Amino acid sequence: MEMSVRFREEVLRKELKWLPDLIPPHVTDFSSKRLDLNDLAIQATHEELGNFVYRFITIFFIEENGDVLGRVGVRTVSCTHEPSWLGKQFGLRATTRAHEEEFEETVEEALLRLSPEANRVRYILHITFESATLIKVPKGTTIDEHLRQKQERARAELAEFASNV
Repeated sequence: MEMSVRFREEVLRKELKWLPDLIPPHVTDFSSKRLDLNDLAIQATHEELGNFVYRFITIFFIEENGDVLGRVGVRTVSCTHEPSWLGKQFGLRATTRAHEEEFEETVEEALLRLSPEANRVRYILHITFESATLIKVPKGTTIDEHLRQKQERARAELAEFASNV
């Protein structure tokens, strides 16, 4: 469902105040839709060019209140660095630093990685270079329940189709 610019601005201002902070300024097209089974196959992609990482597709998992639960294809990794023997003689201690690690992953794989927190996901924000799509989980249901219902309907339709052939 395409949203007019005026309607989009009104929704963003009133209901989803957190959304403009997540959408880069270069994005010119915005749409929203309900989550379906095809969305599970969307994959975050990136390319490393030296020390720079260019993200072609970014996907956020977002709670009802706008807090980001995680991203597809990105995880935080902690590394502990032990001081050298000489550093230890001067009282230096081990330091731990966190950094983001990027890898290829689909929405489905990321939801499995996030579980059990995955049921707190209310929105999936899918951003490409020029467009953003807000994928919504229907109110009154969890992402797990919604996807299970979609799978059951798809199986029933497939069984009905197979019985008619």
